[in-house]
Amino acid sequence: NILKETGKKCRQLLSGKNAKEVIDQLYEYRKYAGYHYGKVPELDRLKSCCGKDAAFILMAGMLHINGYIREKSTALAADYPELLPFIIHRFNDWVEQVRTAAESSLHTALPGADIVTVIAAYAEAESLSSCVRLSRDAINCAKNEMGKRISAEADITVIDRLRSSCSEVQRRKLCIPLIRDGLLSAETVE
Repeated sequence: NILKETGKKCRQLLSGKNAKEVIDQLYEYRKYAGYHYGKVPELDRLKSCCGKDAAFILMAGMLHINGYIREKSTALAADYPELLPFIIHRFNDWVEQVRTAAESSLHTALPGADIVTVIAAYAEAESLSSCVRLSRDAINCAKNEMGKRISAEADITVIDRLRSSCSEVQRRKLCIPLIRDGLLSAETVE
């Protein structure tokens, strides 16, 4: 019941927000979510007891103050491709085990992720480029893998989906790194 209630609360807090707002909101509420987790191994029961709310709990867990909870949540996030931007965010964690879990989860989550989610994750990887804790090799490998998906699948229909789902400012933030890295043309985005 505690996990179910946490999932409902997280869903209420996060519905209708973009990735940046979600991250900010989860940082603000991470203690709330963590106190309701109880023991870390309970996270293994998420799928069976929480259904669709499990991803919301994992998002909160990936930003939790406790490194063990961040590590476990990041590892379990591999089964939720929609959490790919949050997995990339953990590449800059100060705990090495969390970074390792993020690298592992990326390889599992990426093939099942929607292309718009991959674009958001690529933008998140780009925003981490000036961070000091992450492994440059790991983030570059992640960007290369995501770049292959984007260059193979991104077309005008994907850009139309971005136009309908986010503001022009958000779309530009997502697309500028792709244009700069040669994965999209400026004409496609305009």
